[in-house]
Amino acid sequence: PAPTSAPGRVPLEPGWNMVGWTAHTRIADIAGMLEHYLDGIYVFDAQTQSFRSFLPDRPTRAGYLTEVGPGDGLLIRIKDVRGLVLQRPSNVEPRALDLRAGFNLVAWTGAAATMEQATSSLADALVAAFWWDPIAQEYRTYRPDLPRFSNLEEVAPAQALWLQLDADATWDPGEAAPAPGGSEAADEELLQVLGSTCLNLRSAPTTARPAIACLAAGTILRSLGEAPVNADRYEWIRVTVTMGPHSGRTGWVARDFTTPYQRPGAAAPAANSGTDPNGPPADAVAGDATFYHHSLAGNVMYCGGTYEPDDPTIAASTTYDCGTRLRVWRGMQYVDVTVQDTGAFPVNDIDLSPAAFRQIGTLPEGRIRVHIEVLSQPGQ
Repeated sequence: PAPTSAPGRVPLEPGWNMVGWTAHTRIADIAGMLEHYLDGIYVFDAQTQSFRSFLPDRPTRAGYLTEVGPGDGLLIRIKDVRGLVLQRPSNVEPRALDLRAGFNLVAWTGAAATMEQATSSLADALVAAFWWDPIAQEYRTYRPDLPRFSNLEEVAPAQALWLQLDADATWDPGEAAPAPGGSEAADEELLQVLGSTCLNLRSAPTTARPAIACLAAGTILRSLGEAPVNADRYEWIRVTVTMGPHSGRTGWVARDFTTPYQRPGAAAPAANSGTDPNGPPADAVAGDATFYHHSLAGNVMYCGGTYEPDDPTIAASTTYDCGTRLRVWRGMQYVDVTVQDTGAFPVNDIDLSPAAFRQIGTLPEGRIRVHIEVLSQPGQ
């Protein structure tokens, strides 16, 4: 899934965070917003290929960071506290940045775009781009020499990225070119691996054959369009891996452990969701959220009506009655849903439509910890 970044309030996670900046600002002002929760702020000087830092508990020294400007990328380390929010400048004006051979820590100042579009002005100078996932505390990567579906697929306004170049170049959001691929590419069936562990790719549609690869959650697969095969209680489909260390390999996977892939920039259904810096109220109940299996599309729900995966208001629960309106929180993000179905769930757990789940998580996560707030009882 693509990372989300926007002007305004930026939720920060314990540990490292990578934040794009869009205006000239004193570091002391940023540090003041984070108070005693700040461990340090770092920017990278591409000219010298070295860091400059602001460390609140250390004296001023050579190379001390005093100010950041539009187009700068910041590495911010936060102490072990959740719910912290940084107020970033709200303006994002397109700005061409002169980049150096080597590494550059910068912020994208153009409109939302695929990585191919955003990096088109760098031409052959681009070696790789990296985005820091603050939840997983690990990097996502884009490489132009690999198949177009990697684990970093689009860039958002004010998003910070590491760009590795083998020559000086200008990164110009005004020159973002349309991504290659026509109607044929748009019509192909793409799938994404689900789960918290890897999915076996097999040489034949049966568990009797040894795995030829184990595909990480989130891996994008291209269906080869052959008829599925039913065996060993699974529906098997033949696919080609489009990203990662097993890119280009062909084999069979069980469809139950995949979900249809939604391309970056695809229109998403409207949902009553958002981010609130105050987070869930004190009386919100902790539980786990999962999402419906794709095979249930079109089924009649317990409370009436037909289940539609793209409806972001659908939830199933054994704890709450039909018609109960709930706000499901993950950190400071939330989505509002209505209980319309039931199932075999533990108390306080909830099953969401994929459209609702995507508002607060990514499908490859499978199960996430949430807090549930009751907005209204049935009939209210």
